[in-house]
Amino acid sequence: MKPIRIIWGWIALMATSCTSLQEVSLDVMQPAPVTLPVYARSVAVAAVTAPETKIEGQYRDPYGRIEKLDFDTAVDVSGLVARNTAKAMRNARYFSRTELCNPVPAASPVKAIKDSTAASVVLLLDSVVLHPMLTDYGHNDWGYLVSEFRIKGDLFFTLYIGDDEPPQTWVISDSIRWESFGTTPENRYHAIPEIGRCLNEFAQYAGYCTVRQFVPESRQADRFYFKTSSSLMKDAHRYWQTGQYDEASYLWEYLYETGKSDFSKAMAAANLALYCELCDNFIQAREWVKVSIALFGPETEGGKRMTAYLQEIEQRIADEEHLRFQLL
Repeated sequence: MKPIRIIWGWIALMATSCTSLQEVSLDVMQPAPVTLPVYARSVAVAAVTAPETKIEGQYRDPYGRIEKLDFDTAVDVSGLVARNTAKAMRNARYFSRTELCNPVPAASPVKAIKDSTAASVVLLLDSVVLHPMLTDYGHNDWGYLVSEFRIKGDLFFTLYIGDDEPPQTWVISDSIRWESFGTTPENRYHAIPEIGRCLNEFAQYAGYCTVRQFVPESRQADRFYFKTSSSLMKDAHRYWQTGQYDEASYLWEYLYETGKSDFSKAMAAANLALYCELCDNFIQAREWVKVSIALFGPETEGGKRMTAYLQEIEQRIADEEHLRFQLL
């Protein structure tokens, strides 16, 4: 059963003053965009050989005028990103083995990399295209001059899995930025690192972004349950607060079976849907959500809330199929 974190705060839901929502937060597993075969858990990371070139970017002044900006440095950005990708993959502890290969020529056969490393997967970084931008702004509300340096990068990858699988190619685009404040034009950049350090930090971030393509991750999902002033609802609320989720569900089920109004039964059904989701029983959760919508009425505020919740449950059902393979 997944841990949850209670977030205190009441939200008025209906016109009645004795009904409110208790917000909760659930740990939800998010599948990775790329699902590898179950046998593909050893990976070799390599970058295509790229010459060290000067970094070219742009400068935007406070009036919006753009000029060319050259950086006095020459760095093998592809090699940096490949090294940080391999490091991030090892740290994720998802792959059984991760090897970093030396840069390879563009025409180098991938089979040679597989044979030399015995890896089931080869992740080849074909190229990295950077778009650095230094922007100067005017004074902020506190009288400081504001500057921002941003590096946007496009990472071009090819994934080789097996001889019978066609290569997969995709582009990861993301950016990282630094802000600085100063009182004069001379010291406005003091908090922006020198370009070499910026590129290293970008490569670290790029490695993390790449690993997220393959590794499922946990996220926080906002949920809620209904609470009223009835003694049984109060008892169920206390049980939920102390982690006695089964006991809370028994009371909600009793309230659903004995409820005298559709509104009361709808709240109990909604709460049971949350309990089922907590237990990873998404199919049953979906059924309880549908019951709750029908009892509330689709056009009521409660019905609309539960319709939005139904979409979340449907997504979790769709994600479960991917996670079944990714978490083997």
